[in-house]
Amino acid sequence: LFDTVSHDNAVEVLKSWQRDPDYQDAIERLRAGGARTSGGER
Repeated sequence: LFDTVSHDNAVEVLKSWQRDPDYQDAIERLRAGGARTSGGER
């Protein structure tokens, strides 16, 4: 993803994600679960 967009665009995408409750929830799950959630499990 970040190979094809500029750094500024990546920052804007991340900011928009951070405003989205679903993404906030997903990020919290990633932080809490770490490598355990990196498989096909959702």
